[in-house]
Amino acid sequence: MQHALSKLLDDALSDGFPEALIEQRKRDLLAERERRIAERADALARLATTDVPDLEAAIAALAPTVERAFTAATSAELRELLEVLRVEIHPIDRDTVRLTGVIGGSDGSVVTLSR
Repeated sequence: MQHALSKLLDDALSDGFPEALIEQRKRDLLAERERRIAERADALARLATTDVPDLEAAIAALAPTVERAFTAATSAELRELLEVLRVEIHPIDRDTVRLTGVIGGSDGSVVTLSR
């Protein structure tokens, strides 16, 4: 938007456009700028009132159940769980593994965690 206003000013200073056309375009660009500012403010207001679940609390509440399930699970069940979660474990050395997984659904981001 600022670039368009700058170009319009440059053209006006070099007598490239009629004054009336420049003024109309300037009004249009300023109106567009104000509309976008208002849209951004509305989007921020909606975001502030959006009820987002507390995922950290949900995971913390689920942790004891998962821990009990892990202690009772067979190797085949653990392997199936890793496949369902789309997680891979890569041993680095005796004390280190690289955990790679997908977060956010089928088109999520690949994340690597190391300890």
